[in-house]
Amino acid sequence: MAVRPESVEEWCLLMPNLLETNGWTVALTTAEAALMHSSCAWGGHLLKFELKDLAIQNAPEDPAQILVRPEVRALHQDNCPISGVEVGSSVGFVAPGEAIVEASIAQEATMKLCSVLFGDSRLKVMNRLNPPGSDSAPVPWHQKIRRNYPRTGDSACAFWKEDEGDERQHECLILTRPNSHGDRGLCSAYVVVRLCEDRFANWAREHFSLVLSSARRTALSYLNRPGVVQLREQDRRFYVIISLQSFKRGMPLLPAYKTEPSLTEIDAGTPYGLRRWLRFSFDAWEWRSRHMRPWMARPWFPTNAPYVAIAGSQCETCAFRPMRCRRPPTAAPTAAPARRECTTKWRRSS
Repeated sequence: MAVRPESVEEWCLLMPNLLETNGWTVALTTAEAALMHSSCAWGGHLLKFELKDLAIQNAPEDPAQILVRPEVRALHQDNCPISGVEVGSSVGFVAPGEAIVEASIAQEATMKLCSVLFGDSRLKVMNRLNPPGSDSAPVPWHQKIRRNYPRTGDSACAFWKEDEGDERQHECLILTRPNSHGDRGLCSAYVVVRLCEDRFANWAREHFSLVLSSARRTALSYLNRPGVVQLREQDRRFYVIISLQSFKRGMPLLPAYKTEPSLTEIDAGTPYGLRRWLRFSFDAWEWRSRHMRPWMARPWFPTNAPYVAIAGSQCETCAFRPMRCRRPPTAAPTAAPARRECTTKWRRSS
């Protein structure tokens, strides 16, 4: 049996036909939506909703930014709440675009319908989303976002939950894809959920149209909920990407610790704790993260550790969450005249 996926890439690797019709049994299809199901490679049964041509109000220029990173969404939950979802105060940050968020999920209309029609005999799916007797107790959900994958413009997030014992595992995937005609503000959404038992409720076929219409309303409400436009803007500016190019006067200089020998000393940097400087040396083929990590760990740059990937995509150099910091003085020394010159470019993350 295959190991369950814990990223969008792993979902696509385990199921190359994840977003296609081939390999799925179509239970119902309409002009606006489709319901499909399939056996699951890592146990149970998969249920897929395809919701077509959803209208996004004030859609972002980049459709890959439709879904918001989990850490940003949790941080601004009060300003942009999700109907039926109560987010706890504990957020476990893993990396940009990946976090463990505690949440309790109410049984709104769509979930109640799915529970009745597709839940197993012990209602495992709904009990895991919202355990009985613990309506107010949030449950940790591991969430990992991925943008521009598997196609440019795609915005996806993998969710998985794991309590004690394998039988408590649960996972799902949400992916939005821009309209094939290039219409801004129109996208299709795919929601794939694993059921615990490898069977499908064919007996409920006459109710499938009600499930699809309810799922479509829920998706539209989620993608256009109050405050989501501002939330996407916060998400766009949440990280900064730094890239270094064109070292024409030698490799860059780093502020030296007191215990390190310095290459040069600049009196003007004394008030900032930047009087002593040394040259950083590194392998030319691995300069990106190897340079940025020690550079940003210096005393004048108090920020979280830099990352070499953001939302699943490799950065040109690194990404970091900006905090209040003391920038080096504008007169910070460049290297002694030599063959190369250092140029630093700052740009916002995508």
